[in-house]
Amino acid sequence: MRYQSTRNSEIRITSADAMLQGLARDGGLFLPRILPSLSPEVYHTTDYRRLATLILHPWFDDFTIEEIETCVNQAYASTFDTKTVVPIVSVGNRHVAELFHGPTAAFKDVALSLFPRLLVLAKEKSNIQKDLIVLVATSGDTGSAALTGFKDIEHLTILTFYPNVGISEIQRLQMTTQDGKNQKVAAIQGNFDDAQGAVKKFLGERGEDPNFLYSSANSINIGRLLPQIVYYVHAYNQLVENKTIEVGQPIDFCVPTGNFGNIFAGYLAKRMGLPIGKLICASNQNHILTDVLKTGIYDRNRQFHSTLSPSMDILVSSNLERLLWLLSDGDSDLIVRLMNDLKTYGRFVLPKSIHEKLSETISAGYTSDEMTLRTIEEVYANHRYLLDPHSAVAWSVANPYQSDRPMVILATASPFKFPASIARAMNWTIEPDLRLITTISEITGLTIPKSLSELSKKPVLHHDIVAIDAVDRYIRRCVRENV
Repeated sequence: MRYQSTRNSEIRITSADAMLQGLARDGGLFLPRILPSLSPEVYHTTDYRRLATLILHPWFDDFTIEEIETCVNQAYASTFDTKTVVPIVSVGNRHVAELFHGPTAAFKDVALSLFPRLLVLAKEKSNIQKDLIVLVATSGDTGSAALTGFKDIEHLTILTFYPNVGISEIQRLQMTTQDGKNQKVAAIQGNFDDAQGAVKKFLGERGEDPNFLYSSANSINIGRLLPQIVYYVHAYNQLVENKTIEVGQPIDFCVPTGNFGNIFAGYLAKRMGLPIGKLICASNQNHILTDVLKTGIYDRNRQFHSTLSPSMDILVSSNLERLLWLLSDGDSDLIVRLMNDLKTYGRFVLPKSIHEKLSETISAGYTSDEMTLRTIEEVYANHRYLLDPHSAVAWSVANPYQSDRPMVILATASPFKFPASIARAMNWTIEPDLRLITTISEITGLTIPKSLSELSKKPVLHHDIVAIDAVDRYIRRCVRENV
């Protein structure tokens, strides 16, 4: 298995090297031209750890299957509050895959419990003696999951940047109370696109450093992205096990989407052979993905909205580049032209043939904050099931796509991470977030995730605020001072 840059087909490296680099030096993203297939064995297990080993080893075939198995067991043995890691729950005539039972109560935990172990192993296998600097841009949830996953790993420093405005107070506290010795957290004066752009720019211009190797924990890193394939197969197998479907019958997934990594993992699962009917990309008021899927025009020259689903407040969805590369049969020249147009003009227009393939591959829709609140209230009133705002976006967008096929909604965060939005939706009294999570628990009977219930006892340790044009200097200063 060799990984190529989406912008240069001459670059071909192992999965270990792809993880360590994070982003190709030409700014492209790593992906193999030939994708592995699911083995028949995967449909006969609902054990998440066994399933992850079987699915991921072909992607990481420069690792032994025993090495992958060890990493998987360490990641999922005791870090999630359910044995199944990602349980699937029937809610009315739909099925909800609960991706939020990990250490930070969001779907990023599923990949970021495993990825740090794979990255450290990749460093050992490559016999790299340099210290590793992991950079993270977050729209809310990636930051705390990455900080938790990489906490206190020797010879590794993690630097995390989050938008100073727009995220929930719970999300902010999850990052700013982190007490790892190898961690640095800073707010940036901008949105997620600004943070991601600054990180990608630094990685693209980093050059060789005699003392440090720089990488990323965002889904631009193939090692962060690929573990997300597993929960699509796992959800499918649970529906087989409970006799909702038989092996071979297709099901649909509706995915709340910002940076396009989560739904792209579903596309990879489908390409590997998982019987998926429709993949539905659900967006909020920042519906740039809906627009490109329907019109073939990607235009970020528009108003940026801070919404109730902040992890989806993104106008530059990096992983779309990977999908376009695959749909164009690895046409790196086309990808370079499109990405240059995006950088120069803030927009690009897809060739008609690629747009047709794209619209056939992914369905799309978006919803407003008002509908998000109404959905939270209605689903709870009708089914006594509490959705967070991101999952409510997916539930709402799925409505016109409901068919005879089972519909799986990916629930990407615990509702306790967004208590103010829940209170608004339910017409409860608005209180400070840390008080509201107790109110939500008392009214609904739901248990507050342990990591969130402990936030009130933790001091805030990170106070830095950084201008966008100062991110490069900030990174270099943190590295120089060893955090």
